[in-house]
Amino acid sequence: MMTVIVLQATAARRVWETRPDLAGEHVAVLRRTLAEALGELRPLLLSLALADVPATIGLGGLPTLAERASGCGLRVTLEVDQDTGTGAPLPRAVDAAAYRIVQEALTNAARHAPGAFVRVRITRTRRTLAVDVSNTPPADRPALSTSAGHGLSGMAERSAACGGTFAAGPRPGGGFGVRAAFPLEEAA
Repeated sequence: MMTVIVLQATAARRVWETRPDLAGEHVAVLRRTLAEALGELRPLLLSLALADVPATIGLGGLPTLAERASGCGLRVTLEVDQDTGTGAPLPRAVDAAAYRIVQEALTNAARHAPGAFVRVRITRTRRTLAVDVSNTPPADRPALSTSAGHGLSGMAERSAACGGTFAAGPRPGGGFGVRAAFPLEEAA
């Protein structure tokens, strides 16, 4: 696949000035091929990332993450609810996946809903860890996005890799919400 990418980029460069229509066709093939390659690599990269998670990435880092998001113009509220008796540490993969989902949701809110109020709520019971991130409509006009748009699929993949569920979408009355739930009973 990488050979196709190099060939298409070379062909586009060769005809760029003399045949812009043909160069555009090469660029379109290049874009599709890159998207396909990224789609094939994402599960592999995700499994590698979850296999060796640094101890510094986890829900303990949420206050710092919320502070950084506030520095980007979001107004972030962080709520952590935990049942008594859930003192056992989270499995590292779940802890890291939950953190990364919050991180991506805050990134998306900063990109698509600048100035919004964002509520991050973590709820832990003996059996589940739930991550809810919701934002109000943007207070400011969002900038045009140059993102490839893989944030939601990446969050879903992280949830699934840990046996969890994921849902995201517009909220009634405006804004956007993300919810992930991870089973803990089997992992404990």
